[in-house]
Amino acid sequence: MRYLKRFLNAGHLAACILGLAVIAGFALSASGDVVRTSDGTRAAGNDKIVGAFVRYTRDTIPDPSLMTHLYYAFGIFTDTDGHITVRNPERFEKILALRAKNPALKIVLCIGEGPEEGFSEMAASSKKRKTFASECKALMKRYGLAGITLDWEFPTTTRGGHTAAPDDAENYVKVMEQLRKTLGKNAELSFYSNNGAAYVDIAGMLPYVDYVMVSGYNLGLPPKHQSNLYSSEACGDWSVDKSVRKHISAGVPAGKILLGIPFYARKADGMEVDRDRFDRYLPGRTEVWDDEAKAPYFTDADGNMTASFDNERSLGYKAGYIRDHGLAGAFYWHYDNDDSRHTMARTLHGLLR
Repeated sequence: MRYLKRFLNAGHLAACILGLAVIAGFALSASGDVVRTSDGTRAAGNDKIVGAFVRYTRDTIPDPSLMTHLYYAFGIFTDTDGHITVRNPERFEKILALRAKNPALKIVLCIGEGPEEGFSEMAASSKKRKTFASECKALMKRYGLAGITLDWEFPTTTRGGHTAAPDDAENYVKVMEQLRKTLGKNAELSFYSNNGAAYVDIAGMLPYVDYVMVSGYNLGLPPKHQSNLYSSEACGDWSVDKSVRKHISAGVPAGKILLGIPFYARKADGMEVDRDRFDRYLPGRTEVWDDEAKAPYFTDADGNMTASFDNERSLGYKAGYIRDHGLAGAFYWHYDNDDSRHTMARTLHGLLR
């Protein structure tokens, strides 16, 4: 006690607290945050964004305490002139009501989906871009939204199942510029980017956006991983780390990157399996851990990979990666892929908040 009083009298309260923390098995950063290791169990840095996607096709009401951002999918084009609407507005209203339980929750409308998009036609016209931005502004005002995110993943190509034009990438920048001008500096703007940082003029987009949403999943089909953090023999050409480095090389500041994480298992035929349906669609499975890739997978009785997925352990490594590399945070696709106990959502929130 006399030793402690000397520290306090000497003005070393902070040092004393730090020493006690170390004795307890952890440390505090200068900002007071818990210091975590690279596997995500402890890591230095400020709280990170935890974004959850919810689909208009489901009816589950999320627990708003488990996320900082909620991305509603989708807003869609009603024509090729820039007019948009919200899918399943009744469900959207229920999602908006979650702010009563968590006033800090930011709700963002994701605009995209399918061959009816109309992105290319809208982006090619100054008049249509203004119409589109005005429609976004009206929706933000009507619903009190925090921002807009755009899911036009493959401009200049019909790979996404929609129309395309050679000038799409250049015009996409003009769309984002118009959105920023119309919505103002406080609107949160972001866009979804494919793993290769291709098709989009990323450098042109950066002055207008707050975040770049890097996919981080669907990297491969079994017998390859779909969301491996690093490369291994059980991987294709891609890893999450490679995707992040591609975007940083393209000029994206690490602090603007939101890393995507799948909450579903992906089978060899491309089927996405909710976690509560593993027993139904993946019977007789054995879980295996790839320590090089920092990723789990399921095998059949012959040892063949049948599905690729993330679990609590791989989330730990990804959370550590996000902190170690100074990324803005994570988002996941999607809330209803989780089990009924919300194991993945609770784990990720606990790691990043």
